[in-house]
Amino acid sequence: MNKKRITVICFLIILTFLISHSQATAYSATRGVELGDTIRLAYKGVFKNGTIFDQNQNAVFKNLQYGNYIDGFVTNVLGMKIGESKTFEVPPSQGYTQKGHKLYGLTLIFTVKILGVQGYTSAAPQSSGPNILSQTFTVIAWIGGIILAPIVGYRGYEYFKNSTVINKKINVCSVCGDKSDGICASCGFPYCRSDFRKGCPNCHANTFKPKS
Repeated sequence: MNKKRITVICFLIILTFLISHSQATAYSATRGVELGDTIRLAYKGVFKNGTIFDQNQNAVFKNLQYGNYIDGFVTNVLGMKIGESKTFEVPPSQGYTQKGHKLYGLTLIFTVKILGVQGYTSAAPQSSGPNILSQTFTVIAWIGGIILAPIVGYRGYEYFKNSTVINKKINVCSVCGDKSDGICASCGFPYCRSDFRKGCPNCHANTFKPKS
């Protein structure tokens, strides 16, 4: 495996890692609740005549997605902020559309308050605008990761290739893996005499030192 290929592979690994983390569904005080969030909320559901059909003061909705919960509920909860309350009406077409469900074909009215979002804790009041300092540090960290990953990966490959670091300690030829006949007089890596004919593969020196 050549140097260029090692560098490309390391770059792709770190880039994939950064992209996956940048797409995480972490709550933002600016964007509010998003698809995929796990939210804690208090809610009450009533019919148009005011009759309560469901309520919970500390419910947890995991992985907020269309298909996991009725469409009208998800649509109205998206974008809500922690501490925000909202009352909204869900028409039958966006409610329980499966025939046989006890709430099928009914207009539902929900009052919802967002109590929290998993993975988010607020140590201080959130400003209405983005945290420029935090975003700057994030960008710097990403750039540093992209630059350093290929370098670290290549250095690691150079360090461990052919197991020469280990072989140097156990007197095993760094090329063929057999018992070595001697070492390179320059770098000290062990080799068989036959594998040293064209010089040391590690440091390219030409002086072979036989075992005494």
